[in-house]
Amino acid sequence: MALTETERALLVAGIAASATLVAATIAATAAYFASKRERRRLLYGEAFKAALGWHEMLYRVRRRRADNEGELVDKFHELQERLTYYQGWIASESRYMERSYKRLVSAVKGGTEQLIRQAWEAPVRPVPGDALPADEHPTFDAESGRFLQDVRSYLSPLYFRKLAVVWRNSGKRAVPATPLPSPTPTPPVQPTPPAEDTQGTNT
Repeated sequence: MALTETERALLVAGIAASATLVAATIAATAAYFASKRERRRLLYGEAFKAALGWHEMLYRVRRRRADNEGELVDKFHELQERLTYYQGWIASESRYMERSYKRLVSAVKGGTEQLIRQAWEAPVRPVPGDALPADEHPTFDAESGRFLQDVRSYLSPLYFRKLAVVWRNSGKRAVPATPLPSPTPTPPVQPTPPAEDTQGTNT
């Protein structure tokens, strides 16, 4: 049965409207996933910055002034809060990425714990507190590289790359994390000298 001019016009209009709707849906879906990916990218970037911030605290303690030890302790507390926040948020996204992040944080803390304690025990350096020849300078390039590799794989639109994150961070294949040291290294407490006896002795 042949279509009338009106029916053909309606059919063409319907096809055009359907194509427009499909294109709009695809564009909206692509924009949603792009926005979600960007949000995750920012999250992992800030989390990575916070983890390496603990490494930077080693140098802040070494170059501290006599009047800002309290500020540094507060900075340690603030940084620990951020690490806990990012770990929890990443865990809500993926337990495999959480394991990857915990491994990075554990490596940085474990690699700097003793050095930070030694820096607290050492006397305050003269301004500007330059590095000493005996100073150790730990690096975490390998641990950082592993975490960033997991981030790139997890954010990839290719499903097999996401599976690689699962493979690297599940069961016995996951690189064991270094046990976490105490959250906030603090300056050593100096013993208080005994008070002098000001009372005379009766004779």
